[in-house]
Amino acid sequence: MAEELPDELRQRADEVLSQPKFQAAEPGLLDRAWDRVLEFIGDLLSVVTGGTSFGGVAVGWFILAVMIGLILYFLVRFLPRSRRTRMTSAVATVDVRSNRQSRKEWLAEAERAEAAGQHREAVRARYRATVAGLVEGDELPDTPGATVSELAEAFEAEPARTDPFASSTDAFSDVWYGDADADRSSSDQAARWDEQVLSDRGRS
Repeated sequence: MAEELPDELRQRADEVLSQPKFQAAEPGLLDRAWDRVLEFIGDLLSVVTGGTSFGGVAVGWFILAVMIGLILYFLVRFLPRSRRTRMTSAVATVDVRSNRQSRKEWLAEAERAEAAGQHREAVRARYRATVAGLVEGDELPDTPGATVSELAEAFEAEPARTDPFASSTDAFSDVWYGDADADRSSSDQAARWDEQVLSDRGRS
């Protein structure tokens, strides 16, 4: 292979670098406009700081103050509005419907779990059926995200009903959140508590 001379190497390098993919990107319209604004502000500052004429200095200060005022007006007037618009759009897309299961559906789920030997799920479904029954009877508020402690505190009735509900709440918390063991007797006990809490309203 023939050795290339430095001039030839330089020429080949210039040819490669002249290809479009190696060229610097042209500044966009906003970049050019911002450069003009900065250049104009620089000229004004030169007039303000280096001018010898009182009239020129006063005019420079006046124009600079007007520009700063316009910038502040734009920030206060338009940016908060655009932020509120974005927030309103985001809130409008939120689905606030609570697709809650009914007491009847929870009881059916408890029976399916018991038949499948899924005792933890059965205890959970029994407790949820009790809560759904109290909500449907307007004895508990329909509050999404309420903790079991808040539910127990919100239920006001005679001790013959509040005590089994508190026991059911504790058992559900131990099994579902505390990983306590559960078997068929656990689900049967949850069903008995459910009956004690809701029996006077004829629910089963």
